Amino acid sequence: MYTQGLDSLGKESLHEGRVDTAALEARFQATIDADDKIEPKDWMPDAYRHTLVRQISQHAHSEIVGMLPEGNWITRAPSLKRKAVLIAKVQDEGGHGMYLYSAAETLGVSRDQLFAQLLSGAAKYSSIFNYPTPTWADAGAIGWLNARDGGEFFVGLRSALVEGTCARVYAGAGIVAGSAPEKEFAETELKFKAMLDALLTP
Repeated sequence: MYTQGLDSLGKESLHEGRVDTAALEARFQATIDADDKIEPKDWMPDAYRHTLVRQISQHAHSEIVGMLPEGNWITRAPSLKRKAVLIAKVQDEGGHGMYLYSAAETLGVSRDQLFAQLLSGAAKYSSIFNYPTPTWADAGAIGWLNARDGGEFFVGLRSALVEGTCARVYAGAGIVAGSAPEKEFAETELKFKAMLDALLTP
């Protein structure tokens, strides 16, 4: 529904060739400088539009890929209630992905193109959403479980092992082929901050 109106927005909106590109870029920059909104139908530089599509689609792909490990456990969940919880989580992430694909479509790319990029490996997604979980132990879960199918678990992305007055803190990052080591290291330091603030507070 979002893409149906793009064809009627005109050449400027679809960002087809324009003679006075400099004037359009100046008006675009003025809009940015004024802290005004840039709508999908507005003219924008090709690189800006491409970056928006890449960022939005990466988030969408991450949501879709993120539901795959959870979906794998639906048939193995110990009770109907637990299966329903997993199904709801899968639907939630799938729904988020569909909304994001719709947002990307308003920028002039088709959903088929986005799917093809994901399936071919041309598009990237956040690997933090897709940890392999062949067993319950591989999920890095922290929580409790009782004999009546009760329990509550959280993924231990940030954790600490405390022994007496000594604490060892752990944090990870989603590493992909294009990751910058310095930025990933800075990200883990930021993740450490909340735990260190809690542990070091008198």
